[in-house]
Amino acid sequence: MLPAPQPLSQFYLSAYLNQLRQDGYSIFLVQGALPPVTLDEAGASVDAPGRCFTPEQEGNMVTLQSQQGNRSRSRSQSWGEEDEDIAKAIAASLEGIIELAIRLPNGARLMRRFNSGQPVSDVLEYVRYSCPEVGPKPVLSAQLPRRVLHDVRQKLRDAGLANREALTVQAPS
Repeated sequence: MLPAPQPLSQFYLSAYLNQLRQDGYSIFLVQGALPPVTLDEAGASVDAPGRCFTPEQEGNMVTLQSQQGNRSRSRSQSWGEEDEDIAKAIAASLEGIIELAIRLPNGARLMRRFNSGQPVSDVLEYVRYSCPEVGPKPVLSAQLPRRVLHDVRQKLRDAGLANREALTVQAPS
């Protein structure tokens, strides 16, 4: 992990945000003025939301962090227990999450994560939002075994959908 934030190019930021959108993440933009920055006697920011460092400052921070790490090794035994708790919390938060691959009538493919407790109607709503040309009542079907998901109130887990399941969307005939 880097000791300080790194500047991003416009191209990298754009490509990264596009990849996140394609992976099904929502991106929110917050606009407005940042709070005023207060400087201490040394001219360093006291309460700013972030700070950029020169390469020399980064090198000094890495040296300082390694020196502090040597002194705090005795505390690391208790951190192992915290790490286990964090891993358990992450696993519990991901329980019931399924990722669906959705093939649209135009051949495009969507990937999105859903909670297995969400209704089938949420998938259809996502499809209509992502591809308006499918119309108001697209037909959603699972691949293996092939079955049409008629009951839009049914939860995804009750419809038999599993993680990495492939679905196809057809415009109503």
